[in-house]
Amino acid sequence: LAAQLQRLNPHWNGDRVFQEARKIVGGEVHAITYREYLPKILGTSFASTVGEYRGYNPSVDPTIANEFNSGAFRFGHGMIQEFYPRLDQRLMNSSFGGFSFVDGTLHSDHLIFQGGIDPILRGLMVTPLKRPQRITTSVTENMFGSTDLATINIQRGRDHGLPPYVRFRQLCGLSGARTMDDVSFNNS
Repeated sequence: LAAQLQRLNPHWNGDRVFQEARKIVGGEVHAITYREYLPKILGTSFASTVGEYRGYNPSVDPTIANEFNSGAFRFGHGMIQEFYPRLDQRLMNSSFGGFSFVDGTLHSDHLIFQGGIDPILRGLMVTPLKRPQRITTSVTENMFGSTDLATINIQRGRDHGLPPYVRFRQLCGLSGARTMDDVSFNNS
């Protein structure tokens, strides 16, 4: 993208090329998030919660909430699977076999050069979604050496000054919590 912008605008300096490319990429990320990702995550409540895009409104704050970006948006980490199958066009196991999350993350070249993305997408289509209740050992024990993704998420929240979980419960109209039983799935 930057190379194309530079070619079209040879009078721009490197900083201008970077900033313009950054704006375009940011717009693409927003479009993907609002057109494809959020409707899948929010399901039927997307229409009432977010609704269709009706054009630019200068009175709407376009920033992302610190609490969402540093805390809530990390919910996907709890949906990481331990193992991902790769399937051929008949939805049978691919000759390359499946792969663990760690192998797919740390050796992504294997994914590209061992059958490409299509067998992975077919595998994802037939694999039930993991409920985001527990973080898999792939990211708690095998990914970052002496630390893990859950710890990084907690520290990120601290670094960004997020209030404690019990404060967010109160903001959502839930009762305060004093014990683990107060926040269990059976009692909330």
